[in-house]
Amino acid sequence: MRMNRKIRVIFAMTLIVLLAFGAAINVYAKPPVEKGPKSPVVISQEPAEEEAAVEEEAAAEEEAAVEEEAAVEEEAAAEEEAAVEEEAAVEEEAAAEEEAAVEEEAAVEEDVAVEEDAATEEDAVVEEDAVVEEELIPEAVALNAFVLTTYAPTPQPQRIWGANDKDLEGIFNVCDLIKINNPAGEGIFSETKNGITVEAELDVENGRVISWTSTEPVRYVWVKGGHGGHLYDYGSEGATAGSNLYTPINQKNGKNYAISHVTFFYCDQNIIPELPKLTIRKFYDINVNGQWDDDEPELLDWKVKIIYEDGSEMDFFTAYDEYVLPGTYTIEEYILDHWVATTSMLVEVTLQNGDEEEVVFGNICLGGGGGHTIGFWGNKNGEKLVSDEDLQVLIGLNLVKSDGTSFDPNGYSQFKNWLRGANSVNMGYMLSAQLAAMKLNVLNGFVDENRFVWTGDEFMTIDELMESANDALLENNRTKQEYYKNALDDANNNMNFVQPTPCPYDFRTGLE
Repeated sequence: MRMNRKIRVIFAMTLIVLLAFGAAINVYAKPPVEKGPKSPVVISQEPAEEEAAVEEEAAAEEEAAVEEEAAVEEEAAAEEEAAVEEEAAVEEEAAAEEEAAVEEEAAVEEDVAVEEDAATEEDAVVEEDAVVEEELIPEAVALNAFVLTTYAPTPQPQRIWGANDKDLEGIFNVCDLIKINNPAGEGIFSETKNGITVEAELDVENGRVISWTSTEPVRYVWVKGGHGGHLYDYGSEGATAGSNLYTPINQKNGKNYAISHVTFFYCDQNIIPELPKLTIRKFYDINVNGQWDDDEPELLDWKVKIIYEDGSEMDFFTAYDEYVLPGTYTIEEYILDHWVATTSMLVEVTLQNGDEEEVVFGNICLGGGGGHTIGFWGNKNGEKLVSDEDLQVLIGLNLVKSDGTSFDPNGYSQFKNWLRGANSVNMGYMLSAQLAAMKLNVLNGFVDENRFVWTGDEFMTIDELMESANDALLENNRTKQEYYKNALDDANNNMNFVQPTPCPYDFRTGLE
């Protein structure tokens, strides 16, 4: 590129020289001028102007050549840059293809690894099964070569409360038995009797028989813990291995009782009769009729006590539903403050084999019902509410004054003074005041006259209570008048209304 430029410059300079030389030749080659009268001398300007024009043209051509060279160089630079970009694009595409190839290879390797892991896990399961079989077979070989392959399915336990060794051994008197007695801690325990060996792995504290094996088929297994235990029946064929047997759950803490002992019974026949079943339940007696009606809810986790024939006793929580041994049982419910039983709190039942007995307790709790006291009806709040019509209703009652004579209010002021002066010197006077206050509660919509209240030994509606109190005012019976006065006083102070829903209760807090 630079060589071309030098050639152009040399060419231009040569051209200028030639033009100058030609101009000089032209000057000197002109014919001689004829002599004549002299004229003023005029020096021609044409060669200088022509030389200047040549130089200007040469400069223009040189500038054009420079611009052309710059354009060529710029075009070359653009082509070089495009080439670089194209090369970079090619390299980037190659890198992307290489990365894709690496990712594809990694995916293939991952698939292979997953397949290898799956195969490894499958091999591990197979090996684990083989180990289990190997563990069972040596134990079986040690037990007179009786080969075990699998544990028998765990039967549903029959929970028998109150049963002791004497009771069970009396039932199983035609069976051989082997007892693992008073074990401690956790470990494998073994007993042999009459040529039969039984071995069991126990978790004593948590009440669990982890597994057991026997050289002869076992029909029943008794797991003793707490005041009773669980009986497992392996059917007429029996079983030579089992697992996952438990003691009953201690309802106080929700944990299994610790194992007292485990007894294995070897029987040729079905020995266990159909034991009696005892169920204990409790309900909320909304209408206080002593019957469990369809719309009345069950009360769960309510503490009850079972007293056995031997005098021992045990606390349980509703709903209780267990098999027991034949015998006589006394069931007693616990009670809380502000709760009242609507059925007997103590029930005795005698059960024989095959019997099913359900003991049901009914309860309600007491609280407010909208009552307002004598003090309320004798102050400004009550004054705003008592109408002439209310006073006319009160005149219709058997109200009396302190001297026992009839009281018929002829205005609120007189009524207020009478109400404020009420006392128990004459019980009829105080009963009259409480009755008047309750009547105003009903007349002004504070109390529903159909609501039940607890009088101390019976349930009555407010309407029944007021009617009985009004009748008692005609009798000269202070005890009866005091009884109804107390019931009305409690109602006016919102203490003895039967609540429509159960109040909160908790028998389990603090139990261990």
